Amino acid sequence: MLRKIIALFLCFALFGCTEQRETERKLKKADLPELYSEYVYIYDYVNDQVLYDCKADEKMYPASMTKMMTAIVAIESVRDLEDTFTFTPEVLEGLEEAHANRAGFAPGDAPTIYDLICGDLLSSGADCSRGLAWYISGSEEAYVDRMNRKAEELGMSGTHFVNTSGLFDPDHYTTCKDMGILLEYCLQNETFTEIITTLNHLSIPVDAYPRGLGMTNLVMIYINQDPPKMKYNFTIPGFISGKAGYTETSRFTLASYGAMNGMHVLMITGGAFVEEGYPANMADAEKLYPWVFSRFQRKVPVHAGDLYTIERVRWCEGESLKVRADNDLVGDIAGMTQITVLPDVISGPVQAGDKLGEIEIYAYEELVGTVDLVCTETRKITPKGILLTLGYELSHAYLWVVGAVLLMIVILMVFLIWKPRRRLRLYIHRHQ
Repeated sequence: MLRKIIALFLCFALFGCTEQRETERKLKKADLPELYSEYVYIYDYVNDQVLYDCKADEKMYPASMTKMMTAIVAIESVRDLEDTFTFTPEVLEGLEEAHANRAGFAPGDAPTIYDLICGDLLSSGADCSRGLAWYISGSEEAYVDRMNRKAEELGMSGTHFVNTSGLFDPDHYTTCKDMGILLEYCLQNETFTEIITTLNHLSIPVDAYPRGLGMTNLVMIYINQDPPKMKYNFTIPGFISGKAGYTETSRFTLASYGAMNGMHVLMITGGAFVEEGYPANMADAEKLYPWVFSRFQRKVPVHAGDLYTIERVRWCEGESLKVRADNDLVGDIAGMTQITVLPDVISGPVQAGDKLGEIEIYAYEELVGTVDLVCTETRKITPKGILLTLGYELSHAYLWVVGAVLLMIVILMVFLIWKPRRRLRLYIHRHQ
């Protein structure tokens, strides 16, 4: 029995358990402000991080957000943006009957291609969208083929276009995420960015407008007006610009982007509605941009080279062991919780560069990144290290085992001494 107790003690000594330290657990995810939009996609396009999505992959109707694709295909297809296009009745056919929004060109007008792109993006003019299609491809149908090929090239797998303007058609659809992909791509083009951030543009002279046809950015006119010129006025710090849309079926849509606190975000919303004429998409933007910029900030919670400590390395010589963060972790982090997963005690040997733990970073309840904790030095098993470990663990971690062993030894000794004496008393008693 004594041998079993000693063997049990050695097993504990050789294979002692390690513990892991963790900080407080993750927080619950915060709720968005109450929105009018059914679909939402918020994306940090500089750092490739989705900040929020609601039905972002579900089918929706883009309305005039379509015109971003119309514009970027034209910009990439036309060599000379100062070339002109002459409108004919055929190009404009059906737009008035469809109640399509128009910049105001008429048959015989010959604006530049740059004018048409401005009319497409700023005034959201279906006449300009049609004009670009006819100038480049000879018809709207042929141009839409280009648009769909571009969507496929960009990986917009949930998108299909039927027209250049976004007029409702059941086969003309997209997703919020796809519109985010498109806007991110468009913003890489200087001409597109220049136009979409323009507040007003004046075309070259045309018959009805000898000084040029004026075009106003239909998104920017709602923002920070002093004094307000529109019925509705929204204050949206950090907002830069975007492309809005509306049809009775799609409701109000908006593809926009902004920057603040070192962050650059895209925001796509769709299906927003309160009442006829009220720009519910802009109202949601007024809620969402401050919400994002107040909660998500560029942070570096872990820096490469940050040091952490393992208290003891068993079987090896030396004091506590330092481990270091292997790289930076940078993110748009709200409700940040940092959890250190690292043993208090490890068993040697260890090599410099070995992964011994990690840092986990959570945004509320979602894991957003990890950083490896790697060993800073090599420790080998040595005879002295073994003796030091046994001595330490005998005097600290396993006193209860030693106490149990000593108690069993005492019990055994008492038993061994008591049993012969009892036999002697029985013998004497029997022979009296």
